Amino acid sequence: MPRSTRLLVLLLASLAWGARLAHADEVFLKNGNVVRGKAHVDRARGRVTVEREGASSTFDLDDVVRIVEGDDGRSAPKDPPPTQAAAAVVVVPLHGAFDTRLAARTFDDALANALSRKPKLIVFELSSPGGLLDVGRHFVRRIRELRAAGVRSAAFVYGPHHGAYSAAAYVALACERIYMAPGQAIGAAVAYRPDRSGIPRAVGAKFDSAWQAEFRANAEASGHPGALAGAMVSDAHGVAELLGKASPRFVPATAVLGQEDPPPHRILCRPGQVLTLTSREARRVRLSRGTAEDTDDFLTKLRFAPTERARLADPLAAARQRIARLQAKLDEDLAAYRAVVAKVVSQAPGNHRYPLDRSGRFADGGRAWRRRTKAAQKYVRRALSALERIDARLREFPDLRANRKGLAQDRARLQRLARELTVHRRAERPPR
Repeated sequence: MPRSTRLLVLLLASLAWGARLAHADEVFLKNGNVVRGKAHVDRARGRVTVEREGASSTFDLDDVVRIVEGDDGRSAPKDPPPTQAAAAVVVVPLHGAFDTRLAARTFDDALANALSRKPKLIVFELSSPGGLLDVGRHFVRRIRELRAAGVRSAAFVYGPHHGAYSAAAYVALACERIYMAPGQAIGAAVAYRPDRSGIPRAVGAKFDSAWQAEFRANAEASGHPGALAGAMVSDAHGVAELLGKASPRFVPATAVLGQEDPPPHRILCRPGQVLTLTSREARRVRLSRGTAEDTDDFLTKLRFAPTERARLADPLAAARQRIARLQAKLDEDLAAYRAVVAKVVSQAPGNHRYPLDRSGRFADGGRAWRRRTKAAQKYVRRALSALERIDARLREFPDLRANRKGLAQDRARLQRLARELTVHRRAERPPR
């Protein structure tokens, strides 16, 4: 084939490939790179694969900012995203501890899904020992926003943990109505911080006072008795119910126990005790508006037909599953990083011996030293780059487990080694 013909063929092929790129999908990564090609998203595995000319690349969805679909007139039109079926009531289960900060994101996703169905009521099926206060506060803020959107909220305490305790009780009290299943409980919300061994320790008086006020205010904003909420979060005063009132009235137990002639009352919780109510006790003091055997029974009692109901996936479980995937990916990255560090150690020129002449200079003029220095510098750059990616992942997802202090020390050592390699890369004799 004449040379001019070969050039023409290559030019046409290049133009054809450029045209395909013009219509290709674009995958924008968090590191600033943009990958173009045919994107295939696998949400089950949390990955996206981009097919390019003669090659393909796979990325973790957590490393992707967004995907822009290409406009190729030759391809069949893509189906529009499915719309969620309308439902009069949506159930959002919250089972297990509030133990990951990522749960705030998955909770927001669940609420967006729920609101897209145009419900009249969102039911939070609570069964939790509590957990991180910041996560509980996030849940409460979002539940309060439902009122402005014209959507009612209810907590149904039911599930394998047999109650809503601590931060979970805080979330339940943010709902307009509370219902419970038999054998469940609510309360026990005293704040604590775990020490290094994981043993709960009392928080400072300043934080404790603020948390008690916040807990009471949250309950009162939703129409629940502040004195009951106060006894759940502090053992200082207890709580008593004044009898003979048309509607229940609650006061600190210390207000009646110290009187010579106290009004008729019933002590629910004495000073020195923290209030936790069973479903029957909560119903008696009207904190709970009703009792149902399970969620289906509860919704039936509220007169929602089965066709009007929708149940979403548990955002707490979704957060734990995503953290598990991210942790597995991080562990792979850490193993790859350690392999690069091993290369640094093996190539570091100071870790080897060299033939020297009588004057103490390198017998080969320093060629072996420079070769190993160049290799070590390459691996140091790779190790520092890997550390950057790992640090970024840890900053974005604080729930991930890693020896952060050790990684910071590694960074300092690698940076110091990089400077030393630069200074001594042309040494004529082994540095002292």
